[in-house]
Amino acid sequence: MPFSNQLATNFYTWGKYLQLLVLPYPLTVDYYPRHIAVKSFSDISVIVSVIIHLFLLGWSLYYIRKKRIMAFGILYYFITFSIVSNLFFPIGTNMAERFMFMPSLGFCLIVASMLYDLGLKWSVNKDGKGFKAIYFGLGALVVVFSVITINRNFDWKDNYTLFSKDIDVSTNSGKIHTDLAGELINQANRIREEKELATTGFTAEQKKVAMKEKDIERATLFNQAIPLLNKAVEIHPMNNKAWLFMANAHHLLGEMESNTPNVNLTLLNTALAAYEQADKYKGVGMDTIVAEFKSLCLMGIGKIMGEKFGDINTGINFLEKASSLDPKNAEAFLLLGTAYSMNQDFEKSITNTQKSLELRPDDRDTKKNMATAYQQFALADTKQKAGLLIAEKLLLDVLNEEKKLADNDVKKRDGLLRTLDLLIKNYTLQGKTDKVKEFKSELQKFDSDSIEG
Repeated sequence: MPFSNQLATNFYTWGKYLQLLVLPYPLTVDYYPRHIAVKSFSDISVIVSVIIHLFLLGWSLYYIRKKRIMAFGILYYFITFSIVSNLFFPIGTNMAERFMFMPSLGFCLIVASMLYDLGLKWSVNKDGKGFKAIYFGLGALVVVFSVITINRNFDWKDNYTLFSKDIDVSTNSGKIHTDLAGELINQANRIREEKELATTGFTAEQKKVAMKEKDIERATLFNQAIPLLNKAVEIHPMNNKAWLFMANAHHLLGEMESNTPNVNLTLLNTALAAYEQADKYKGVGMDTIVAEFKSLCLMGIGKIMGEKFGDINTGINFLEKASSLDPKNAEAFLLLGTAYSMNQDFEKSITNTQKSLELRPDDRDTKKNMATAYQQFALADTKQKAGLLIAEKLLLDVLNEEKKLADNDVKKRDGLLRTLDLLIKNYTLQGKTDKVKEFKSELQKFDSDSIEG
C-alpha cells in the first residue's frame, strides 16, 4: 500500500475512534482489512479527521499554559493514543476498540470539564439549575448507554456468538469471515470427538455406523463454513489461515462414509488444491501443520483410489507422497505396506509396515499386518521362511496382549479370532503340525465356524 494511502487510512481511523467515543455504535471485534477500506487524502472523512485533530492539538497546546483541564485531557488523549495510532509504528491492525482504554480517560476529563463549565454558565443566578439539567441529561445518557452495553455483553458469550454477530458489521473483513468459519469447523470437530468418546469400546464396524449418524449435522456446519472462506480469500487472496480452513472443511467432508467414493474423491482433490495455496502463503511456524494436513489428504486420496476404485498403482503414488511429506504419518506407511502386498511386492510391504510399527510400536493391528506381510512373502518365496519366526513372535506378543483385555471388551473376541487364524497359517507354513492343532483347538473355543476344511 502506498504510504499516502496508509497515512490517510490512519487519519480516517482516528476520526472513527472519536466517533465511537461519542457514540459507541455499532461495535465490532474486527477492524481488519478490508472492513476499514483503503483511504486517500481526497476522501472527505479523512480531511475532516485531519482538521479536527489539528485543531484539538493546537488548541490544547495553547491552553495548557493556562492550566485548562480540558487542554490537559486532550493532550493526555493524544499521548496515550500515540502508541496505538499506527503513526509511529504498525500495530498489526487498522484499529481496535480496546486501544481506547487509556485514551478514554482523557476523553472523560474533556467531557467532565465541558459539562462543569456549561453548568456554571447555565447557573446564572447560582441557583444550581444548570447543573440539575446536566444531571438529568447525564442520567438519560447513562440509561441509553447502559442498554447498549448490556445488549453488547450478550454477544461475548463465546467466539461463535461474537463472530456471527460482528460479521454483519465487519462485512468486508477477511479475518472475521475466516474466524467464524473456523468456529463452525471446530463445532463439527467437537461433534465427532464427542461421538468417538461415546463409542469407546465399539467394534470398527459399529463405530463406523455410529459416526455416519452424525455426518449430516457435521456436513451442514462444513457447508456453512465454505462460503465464508470463499469470501475471505476473495477479500484477501493470500490469507493462509482461510486457505487452511478451506482445505480442512473439504478434507473432513471427503472422509465421510455417507458420501459416494466419487464425491469424496472430488472433495479431497479440492482440499488438496486448497492445501497447496495454504502452503504457498504459509506464515512463520505453519510448515509442520500444513505438511501434516496435506499428508493426511494425500493419504485419503490414495486410500480411495486403492480401496474404492481398485487402482493400486495410483493409490501407491499418493501414499508415497503422503509418507514423504510427513515421515511421522504411521497410517500412510501401514497403507503402503498393504498396497505393496496387494501388488505382490512383499519387500516394500515389509519395509513400509516396519516403518509404521516403529512409529507406533504398541499398535496390535500394525503388528498383525507386519506378521501378515512376512507370511505372504514366505508363501510366495520359500527362501523367505526365516520371516515366519519374526511373524510368529509378533503374533504371540499380540495374542498375550489381547488375552489380557477385559472379557466385556468388544474388540477382544474379533482380535483373538484374527490373531489365532494368522498363527495357524504361520505354523502351517512352518510345518509345525502340533502347533497348528493346538491353536485350532483354541480357536474352536471362540468360533468353531472359523476352521476351514
